[in-house]
Amino acid sequence: MFFQFGPSIEQQASVMLNIMEEYDWYIFSIVTTYYPGYQDFVTKIRSTIENSFVGWELEEVLLLDMSLDDGDSKIQNQLKKLQSPVILLYCTKEEANTIFQVSHSVGITGYGYTWIVPSLVAGDTDVVPAEFPTGLLSVSYDEWDYGLEARVRDGVAIITMATSTMMMDRGPHTLLKSECHGAPDKKTPISGNPNEVLRYLMNVTFEGRNLSFSEDGYQMHPKLVIILLNKERQWERVGKWENGSLSMKYHVWPRHELYGGAASREDDHLSIVTLEEAPFVMVEDVDPLSGTCMRNTVPCRKQIKSVNQTKESGIYIKRCCKGFCIDILKKIAKSVKFTYDLYLVTNGKHGKKINGTWNGMVGEVVLKNAHMAVGSLTINEERSEVIDFSVPFIETGISVMVSRSNGTVSPSAF
Repeated sequence: MFFQFGPSIEQQASVMLNIMEEYDWYIFSIVTTYYPGYQDFVTKIRSTIENSFVGWELEEVLLLDMSLDDGDSKIQNQLKKLQSPVILLYCTKEEANTIFQVSHSVGITGYGYTWIVPSLVAGDTDVVPAEFPTGLLSVSYDEWDYGLEARVRDGVAIITMATSTMMMDRGPHTLLKSECHGAPDKKTPISGNPNEVLRYLMNVTFEGRNLSFSEDGYQMHPKLVIILLNKERQWERVGKWENGSLSMKYHVWPRHELYGGAASREDDHLSIVTLEEAPFVMVEDVDPLSGTCMRNTVPCRKQIKSVNQTKESGIYIKRCCKGFCIDILKKIAKSVKFTYDLYLVTNGKHGKKINGTWNGMVGEVVLKNAHMAVGSLTINEERSEVIDFSVPFIETGISVMVSRSNGTVSPSAF
């Protein structure tokens, strides 16, 4: 049996999906080569999303043959099929160089696209190929805080603790020898099951940490880090996976910070503001178990004010929005093919001009905090001067109602 301090490809695939859940990236595609393990990778992804109540949409699964002589042109034709904002890639580091080079020519490595790869692709973090796109995410073993010296120490501890526990359980008749001198007597039968040693080695707790291994030889609870290739072409640690829990540095993914000038150009990812107002927009809490939104809702965030209550902080709470306007937004996004971040307005409501400054949803669009607003918003002349409205999808009239008179009207009434 071979034990290794590292995660299996299935464990890394699971963490990839957790990252996507954290940022509500539910629409994605998979790209793999024929490198061994690709079937396990795809199978793990498929089985997880099929048994999840999260509204995953796996659009494409591309299998690239890197051995063909004219492979680049065929790879290019295959990659042109990709429209997903998130792409999971499984291959070697050398294969990734070619794939990213072709992907760049197709236009799917810039702003609006997020690639996530396992540690196999990232490889040595000190060497970053020029083909790797900015914003690339990788799930890697935690060699940042868990270096070689610490792993050697834990490896020795595993053997020591396992043999010690076994000798305590089995007494002096244990299978293990207490010293290494002399050759074993072949005539003397060895009592006990050799698999006993394996069982003890696979179940070790040391200094309060679970160092158990699976039957495949991988750690049951590996410490993983999520690293990001930033604008300086350096791998930056932006999250960690420990004891089955994910924690990320960014609450909202920093798309604009990763790509200089992206905020001022047209693209297919929009920031959209809305206002809670039933039945047009209704707001619910996230599912308490998974921390995600149910299928009929859309993730939306609401910023909270700082302690002095005079300005908004960078802290937000995650909510789930649904309703008539949200249904329309989802259909438009699918037809026009754009993605979006949805947030709730906190400065005012619909939009009012106070001392020359707009607040509410109108103010968010005027100040360019949002590309557009979605909700129940009345069109008037003052608002029309600063923002553009779509064609109204619902119109409500204002009427004056009086009680109906019974009988005839007296002639003297006129």
